[in-house]
Amino acid sequence: MPQGPVQPFSYKFGAWKPDRPHLVNPVFPPNMEEYFNGGQIALTTAQNVIWTAQGYRPYLPLVGGSALPAACLGAIAGYDTSGDLHAYAGTATDLYSLESGAWVARSKTAGGYTATAWNFQVYGACVYATDGHDPIQVLTMGSGVNFADLDDTDPAPKCAVLGVIRDFLFAGNLNPGTVNAVPYGVQWSAVANPASWPTPNTQTAYAYQAGQQFLYPEYGPLMAISDNESFGLLFQRSGIQRCEYIGGNQVFQFYTYEKKRGTLGQDAVARVGNKYYFPSPDGFFMTDGNNTTPIGYEQVDNWFFDNALPSALGNVSAAADTRNKVIYFAFQSNAGSSLDTILAYNYVEQTWSSCVQAQEFMFQGLTSDGAWTPFGFTTGHAYGGFTGTPGTATLETIDFNFNQGGRTLINMVRSMSQGTAMMRAGSRSNEQNAVKWTGYYPGNSRDNIAGLRSEGVYHRLGVQLSGDFGFSVGATVWPVPAGVL
Repeated sequence: MPQGPVQPFSYKFGAWKPDRPHLVNPVFPPNMEEYFNGGQIALTTAQNVIWTAQGYRPYLPLVGGSALPAACLGAIAGYDTSGDLHAYAGTATDLYSLESGAWVARSKTAGGYTATAWNFQVYGACVYATDGHDPIQVLTMGSGVNFADLDDTDPAPKCAVLGVIRDFLFAGNLNPGTVNAVPYGVQWSAVANPASWPTPNTQTAYAYQAGQQFLYPEYGPLMAISDNESFGLLFQRSGIQRCEYIGGNQVFQFYTYEKKRGTLGQDAVARVGNKYYFPSPDGFFMTDGNNTTPIGYEQVDNWFFDNALPSALGNVSAAADTRNKVIYFAFQSNAGSSLDTILAYNYVEQTWSSCVQAQEFMFQGLTSDGAWTPFGFTTGHAYGGFTGTPGTATLETIDFNFNQGGRTLINMVRSMSQGTAMMRAGSRSNEQNAVKWTGYYPGNSRDNIAGLRSEGVYHRLGVQLSGDFGFSVGATVWPVPAGVL
């Protein structure tokens, strides 16, 4: 390393990619940008932040309001035909609607359910709910008194998941837990009449375009049904079916275009436009109904499976934040007792981060002005949005090496963040050693430089920010040669 005046190097914080090697040697890397003479450097930690507009912003935590009397096992928020917004949720024994900020019991019989999970769907003026044990429940939004069994002369099937494709209400994963269970089966209502379920393959069913389809059992149980105007997607555990309306006695045409992967759970798929984001047993993916694209490979797939509790993978909840262009995937960690961790994916810039958030359920709903946003229930069963005061955010880089022929001392660091930052540096002499970190130090009042001392062959930078710090985009370091190896 040349002697003389110490040259500072400014690094832009790059993507969080914990699956990749944590070592780089970028004194002048190829992906340099204006001002960042040290280039862009990936992170080993990006916690309690989300990535937007080429920088990290604070994550806003869940704030609970009105609480259910017991744990939430499913929820939905949507508009009725008059344009009024409603929210519904279910516990193990009851169904509720949110009215004037309070949850009101709307069960057909108080305490009459034995649910382990609820799946909801809005169709027209009604909301539908299923727990896999009881008949499908229906309530007219805004005017209905209590939920009631969805039934007519030919009753609707019991099912685990619901969906809407074109003008049909779909029921999937039929008769779970019974001798007649068909976990890979779907059945749909009469056209434009979700209250009518003629027996499949009868003349009445043909006349009203009602029907039934058994999917390929080798792809596992049907986990989720995603709606679309021209087609629908049926997510099995390890396969995805495209379902297209063709009319006639057949009504729908089914095509298994993805035969390698499906989704982990019934609440794990988030839709933005005509793209669907989901965790599969082999990682995170996006599909548009024609092709499936990996979005977590060499980034967070391995980290997720290393940190997620295997027995709780079916509880993953996904929700889109369309204003910030971020999708949240909430899961239970190995050490957790609830959905205590969120993976946040910016689907425009394809960048990940992680957040600490204890909750029991999360879902995607609409705000009063029509934007999709995450809602959740705290571990105290309180319902709310992700609008809270930011906590402590942590950003840490991978290893870098200034002096390829020797050691380096770092004694000054400056954060490039809008808010007040605490900074530290870590070092080690070889890749087998643990990183030795300095303490966190604030920048001085004159030029925001923190004085510290970190000497070694490889170095890392760490930044902690609290509250609403705006943006954090990088850091500047002053390296000093410290002898040969």
